[in-house]
Amino acid sequence: MKTMKFFKKPALLLSIVVIAALLAVAAIAGVGYVANGENSADFGEQYAGVSVTTQGNVNLRFYFDDFGSADTVKYQVINPKNSEVASEGQFDVATIVDEGKKANGYPVTVPLYPSQMDYTVKVWMSGEGVDAAMAYEYSVEEYARDILAGNYTATQKDQMRALLNWGASAQSRFPEYSTKDALNANLYLRGTNPTYNVNTIPYTKGEVTYNGNAVDR
Repeated sequence: MKTMKFFKKPALLLSIVVIAALLAVAAIAGVGYVANGENSADFGEQYAGVSVTTQGNVNLRFYFDDFGSADTVKYQVINPKNSEVASEGQFDVATIVDEGKKANGYPVTVPLYPSQMDYTVKVWMSGEGVDAAMAYEYSVEEYARDILAGNYTATQKDQMRALLNWGASAQSRFPEYSTKDALNANLYLRGTNPTYNVNTIPYTKGEVTYNGNAVDR
C-alpha cells in the first residue's frame, strides 16, 4: 500500500503535561492518505491537521473543518511489527460537533499508551453503514520526526526528543510493545544517542500519590 504525504493548514498545537507544567509549541499538519480496503464512499470531509497531546497517556488528535455527510469517525491503532489491530473504536460526529469547534477544527482524539508512539493510527469517515474509500494515517513518532527534520526552533526539537525519549523508556519497561529499534534512536548528530536516566517523582493529589517519570538526556 503506497502512502502519499500531504500538508495542509500548519496551525496546530502540541501540548505536553509534565507533572504540573504545561508546554505548548506550534506543530505540523502532515499525514498519510491511504486506500481504505475495497470501500468506495466519499463523504467530502475537510481535513485540517493533526497534533499530539500528552496528559498521562499520549493522544494523536486529527482535526477536521467539516465532516461532510459522514455520521461516524472510525479509528484503528495498528502494530507496525505484525499489522495487527491493537485497539479500535468510533466517534459520533454529532457529539463531536456539539462539543464545539476548536481553533484548529473539530478534534478527533485517539488515545495511545506512551509505548505505542510508533503504532500507526488510521482514521476514516463512515455513514449509513458504508466506510470511506480513503483513510488518514499517522503516528506520534512520525509527528515528532517530521518536526525534527523541519524548520522548527531548537526548543521545539528538544521537546520532540524528550517525547521520543519518554516513548523509548516506556517500551523498555513494557518490551511487549517494542517493534524495532528504540524510539529515540538517532535523535542527535552523527547518529549518536546520549544515555538517559528515568527518575521516579512522587506526585500527590488529594489522598492519592502517583509516581511520575522524568527523563533526563
